[in-house]
Amino acid sequence: MTAQCRIDSLFLELVDTAGLGEELLNPEDTIEKAAQKKSLEVLEQADLVLLVLDNNQKNEQFDERIVEKMVGRKIITVLNKCDLPAKFDTDKLPEILSDTIRISAREGTGIENLLEKIRRTTGVADFDLKTVVCFTDRQENLLKQLTNIKSKQQAASIITELLNGQV
Repeated sequence: MTAQCRIDSLFLELVDTAGLGEELLNPEDTIEKAAQKKSLEVLEQADLVLLVLDNNQKNEQFDERIVEKMVGRKIITVLNKCDLPAKFDTDKLPEILSDTIRISAREGTGIENLLEKIRRTTGVADFDLKTVVCFTDRQENLLKQLTNIKSKQQAASIITELLNGQV
């Protein structure tokens, strides 16, 4: 399931994926296999991963084999159900998942903290519209090319490529 939302000036597409627990890493059921495959594809393309874990469950809910799929990603570990007694031990999380935030979706607590963490992690918390920002290496290379242009036609071509997102 996907949903689009806005956090201040940041537009997000949220994708709720099937869980990637131990039972799903080698599922027998073809529907579960398809869900797992789709979840892994979404994970590989995500700019930011919100790993939602149940704070009221023990660490067994989390399979460490998933960590290798998250290397190199921006990750926020969200511990939900913090209105209930804590059973999850954050000290047992791998280093790349140690950036945690506690929330209670039911009570709405911690949501502002999560939104602020999203803004900071994505780099838009102190974003200035008057400052040039490159989000990809391709954009940065195109902007560097603009500093050495020889003609208006060449500049127009580079700007068109930049705006159209051509590879």
